[in-house]
Amino acid sequence: MDKVCLNEFDIKKYVKDRLSEIKEEDEYVFAKSVLYDGLYRMSEVFEERYKSLYKKVYDELESKEESYEIAILLLSKNENTFLRMFFPISDLDVIEDKEDDIKEGCMEGKNSIKTVYLNAADSVCRAFLQENIRVSFTNNKEKHTLLVQPKKALRYRKEVGKLCETFSYNGLRWNTVNTAYLDRFFDIDLSGLPQNARDVEVDYGKYADMIEEELYPVWNIEKNVFKSSTFLSPSKDGLYYEREMIRQKDKEIILRLIQKT
Repeated sequence: MDKVCLNEFDIKKYVKDRLSEIKEEDEYVFAKSVLYDGLYRMSEVFEERYKSLYKKVYDELESKEESYEIAILLLSKNENTFLRMFFPISDLDVIEDKEDDIKEGCMEGKNSIKTVYLNAADSVCRAFLQENIRVSFTNNKEKHTLLVQPKKALRYRKEVGKLCETFSYNGLRWNTVNTAYLDRFFDIDLSGLPQNARDVEVDYGKYADMIEEELYPVWNIEKNVFKSSTFLSPSKDGLYYEREMIRQKDKEIILRLIQKT
């Protein structure tokens, strides 16, 4: 089978060859105005616009691997600590006030999932998943006991997964996030308790000294919902169309990503 090679089309050579074929002077002048001043000049404009767009796209995509680092820290709900540029990974960790702790009242209106942090090695965390945690409570003035098996708090991992998808959606290289802290959070499901259960106590047994009930993870990622214009409008350089978004002032933004919805 014969190989077919496609060479880049040389518009300048094409115009020169076509003009050389014309013998009559009047026709030559007319053809030159059409081919050279029209077709050739137009191709130059398109070529410049293409190069400008090509450079703009690759300048936006080009980034060093170490340019963006995602840091994860642990904060206590009992401490009034503010870290600039750090935000909760899960909004569920900051929805309820500290005074709404399960121990201090009945279960009615409370979150049925209690999230705890186990400050231990991976082997201990795996063993903790196999344990049955004893939960005691009072209902109608009678003492009751319930056994609950802890589960991984997967909501943090899901947020990391969403972030990975967002990097891919924005054409950026993804680096693995250190999830050592996140893998040590566990959910204690208290949905089996009656709505009017009181004096709820969770007995962690031999893990009690390693359990932190008031810790939650934060990272240097902030979610914002921007209001954008309804219709696309031409960009200032005329290379493409874009939507306008209201930019927040007085904020230091290292990298802004658009999440796929």
